[in-house]
Amino acid sequence: MTERIPLSIDRQASRAVRDVVLATAASLPMSFLAVSGRGEAVAVDGRGDWSERARVAVDEGARGVLVVAPGVAGAGSAARLADAGVPIVLDAPWRHAVLLTRMAPDFRATRSHRTMLEARTTVALPSELADAVADLAFSARALLGSTLSSRRTPIVSERQVITVWTPSPGFLVRLSATVSPEPPGRAWFRLIGERQTVTLELPSPGSGDSGIGELITADGTTSAPSVFESSHRAALVRLERAMSGDVVSTDVIDYLSATADDAAID
Repeated sequence: MTERIPLSIDRQASRAVRDVVLATAASLPMSFLAVSGRGEAVAVDGRGDWSERARVAVDEGARGVLVVAPGVAGAGSAARLADAGVPIVLDAPWRHAVLLTRMAPDFRATRSHRTMLEARTTVALPSELADAVADLAFSARALLGSTLSSRRTPIVSERQVITVWTPSPGFLVRLSATVSPEPPGRAWFRLIGERQTVTLELPSPGSGDSGIGELITADGTTSAPSVFESSHRAALVRLERAMSGDVVSTDVIDYLSATADDAAID
């Protein structure tokens, strides 16, 4: 049997983050062992200066770092983590959802000249708008498999933030976050192409509900198989695979390239 990876939680993490990490690790009993001392893997809170806390964890010997719900305000020194020499996985909403990974090839095949990817989500408070748009950008980058660029000045109000990117001539990416009374945390992605449309609905990060992925063509609608796994769990699985050398995590570079301008949103 493969030896379990000792996983510790940074002492500055909130109770909510601690509960998420412990519950998620418990769902992977063959992979991780929660410990009170310094573990080989360390989970840090994404609130505040998470990039500095991740750097400290690496300096103290961590072989892998999980950042739970990273915010744009704390990414100031994240560039130094890009060459940290150990895998750093950002457990941002939807980014590591299994269904997002499975639907990505359909989004990339549908993308063409004169098409637009639309992505939206809702939040409970105005203070959450900037991070929500950043999370959408991070996930949109993963769906498209390319960087976002040529960002227009965002539309910003007390209840909504909209950003529009032009990664290539004729192709647009429109991201929006809105304060709403409906349950927050779900995300919707849609790309209408010349011959087909692909849609993706993902649940909130802590939910084990299955998302909905559909490819719509002239021949009918093909639905992706249901996946009942939270994105928190998917992110921790990603960290395990990165620590074992099965995959390479480029989360820090991808997050910075997708959200650098968003840090200026009030």
